[in-house]
Amino acid sequence: MGKAKHLGKGAILLGSIIAKVVWDQVKDTEFVKEKREQINEWAGLQQRKIQTKLQVLEDEFWEWIKQVEKEAGKNPNVLRDQDITFSQACRILDIPTSADLDVAKNAWKQKMKACHPDLFSNASDTEKQQAHQQAQKVNSAFQFLKKHYQKHSSSS
Repeated sequence: MGKAKHLGKGAILLGSIIAKVVWDQVKDTEFVKEKREQINEWAGLQQRKIQTKLQVLEDEFWEWIKQVEKEAGKNPNVLRDQDITFSQACRILDIPTSADLDVAKNAWKQKMKACHPDLFSNASDTEKQQAHQQAQKVNSAFQFLKKHYQKHSSSS
């Protein structure tokens, strides 16, 4: 029985060596390169799908917030301090939570350059409304962060 175990280990070792030799010979072939590209393409597609789903969920969340505020008789396009958290404000401006006021200000300026309602004067009414809502959201997030930074810098 001991010889059989010894032969089994030898066969496994030999198989590993053969696999390594074969891999070294085929790893740079067009077939393998093509498969690597397909895998990378698939991974990128999966990442884009996840990002799209996250964006849809975020949009659905904000629509839900608007509906709740509308039912409560509030203006659904204006975020108030009690309606937003620090991390939500950072997400709206696409900045890390470790960012300072200057980073937040630069991000706010960049976002406003992209969604300012004046840029949509020739757009459809729906696009104008979306731009207006996005601008309000960006402004509200920045105002929240500005107050947050001022509050925390004065308490330091």
